[in-house]
Amino acid sequence: MAQTHGQIRQQAVVLVINDKPSLRVSTTSRLYAAGIGTVVTPADVSELLDSLFPNSPQRPPSFTLIILDYLLEDWVGITFSELLKRVQESERARVAPIVILTAYPQGARNDKSLRKYEVIDAVAAGDTGIDEIVEKYIG
Repeated sequence: MAQTHGQIRQQAVVLVINDKPSLRVSTTSRLYAAGIGTVVTPADVSELLDSLFPNSPQRPPSFTLIILDYLLEDWVGITFSELLKRVQESERARVAPIVILTAYPQGARNDKSLRKYEVIDAVAAGDTGIDEIVEKYIG
């Protein structure tokens, strides 16, 4: 018998990578409200690496989806490119779609958003492993 959408959502394991605690909380709340069963929200790079590369004899479930904030200004010691590479190296995250969240609208062009456009071009060319870029509303 096929599973219902609700059953599938209950089994989902979503990794939310965001350096801002308030945005981690709001994203997690919305995922739980949508019926997602498990949301993993590391608070820093160390917790993220522990989530991606668990040091446990039991194999935790693979991630179903990864939601990654584009600008991780408060996470010192890792660039966006390095972080993306680590996510893609993880056995736990290898097959999960990666969705990038950004606060920069498509028309905005400033110093910070220029990096986003480099990523958009790479995504369009299929060079990154990123599946989608979504603009988030901050207001």
